[in-house]
Amino acid sequence: MSLADLRPRWGLVLLGEAVVVALVLALRHYPGLDLEVYLGGAKTLLTDRPLYGTPLATSQNISLPFLYPPFAAVLFLPATVLPFAVTMHVLTAVSVIAVGVTAYFVVRSLTGRTDAALPAAYGAQLAGIVLDPIWRTLTFGQVNILLMALVVVDALAPGRSRTRGLLTGLAAAVKLTPLLFVLFFVLTKDFRAAARTVAGFAVISAITWLVTPATSASYWTEHVFKIDASVGTEYVSNQSLRGFLERLGIDGQAWWFAGVVVLLALTALAIARVRQPALAVVVCAVGGLLMSPISWTHHWTWCVPILLVCGCVGVRAWPADRRLAWWAFASGAVGAALFAVAPMWFDPAPDHNGSGGWWRLATESFELYGLVLLVLAAATTRVARLFADGFPFPAPGKHPNPSPSGEHLPN
Repeated sequence: MSLADLRPRWGLVLLGEAVVVALVLALRHYPGLDLEVYLGGAKTLLTDRPLYGTPLATSQNISLPFLYPPFAAVLFLPATVLPFAVTMHVLTAVSVIAVGVTAYFVVRSLTGRTDAALPAAYGAQLAGIVLDPIWRTLTFGQVNILLMALVVVDALAPGRSRTRGLLTGLAAAVKLTPLLFVLFFVLTKDFRAAARTVAGFAVISAITWLVTPATSASYWTEHVFKIDASVGTEYVSNQSLRGFLERLGIDGQAWWFAGVVVLLALTALAIARVRQPALAVVVCAVGGLLMSPISWTHHWTWCVPILLVCGCVGVRAWPADRRLAWWAFASGAVGAALFAVAPMWFDPAPDHNGSGGWWRLATESFELYGLVLLVLAAATTRVARLFADGFPFPAPGKHPNPSPSGEHLPN
């Protein structure tokens, strides 16, 4: 089924989307603490006060620093004229839609079938209600889901050869971490997209500098190097290598830099091994989350593509390579449980370095899971061979790579 086949059904698709968004909005309360910070940053730009170095007060009796590039504040300037509740509801609705968009293009890339991608999109939106990174992002009023969708559309949407990379550059201008997806474009030999990512990021940042020269100078010459010093990176919510090392009592930039180099090499190897675009972009995202100095639990919105990839690989592999299929299904089941339960929040000492002992497995659950996925992706070429024949994904009742003898693919 192609997009053209779906045109007569767009009314039903939009109706279904409206129902899903309304349901998600109705099931939870979204106070929007981080949205207050974004709006506070935008309002600060309209005054003579410095944006960086001074925490911004919120209505929830918490003052938080503005840690993002100046463009993030500029982006929210139009929203400063709207009532907060309106902005919060719009951001939540758009974020829910972005979950569906992300799921759609990931599954479409893996299967080549829109009839599989649409149900996956609806399912991902509803599953987000119980997945910790998704509902926390919605609750905080964060933009992580939107940035994820920009990257996924940029990397996987068809017919974008002349503009691919620009959306990733836009995402990186809001938060720096998406710059790592340059690695994805380079290793998939789309060097023009890599150049567009860097150029888009640079142009947006340069224009922002012209609009806010003092603020931009303060950020790019000073505060960008102090981001991790502005917050407690040892807090259990920081599910990255940096947080892991600090909770173990291993301080110092040298160890972290060494770990980042190892993770960068592992991520590059995994991308080269999996080859398939959706798999590669998810692998790159996991590597970026681990390498970033700060990856709060609500930054792990990539849990949705991770789980979809596990499911699609399992279905694609069965029954020709049952060992790979079981690994994929098991990885997805473990991931679904971890992202739904978020074990780190059960640690008796979540505000500090964690409780140690067996609690360490719970405290470090997201980054340990991500590391295992990277190692698995880097350790085998079975997944790449699975998708080597491209499309079509097996239709219902059929299976790919049939093996009359029932043998597995070679290891």
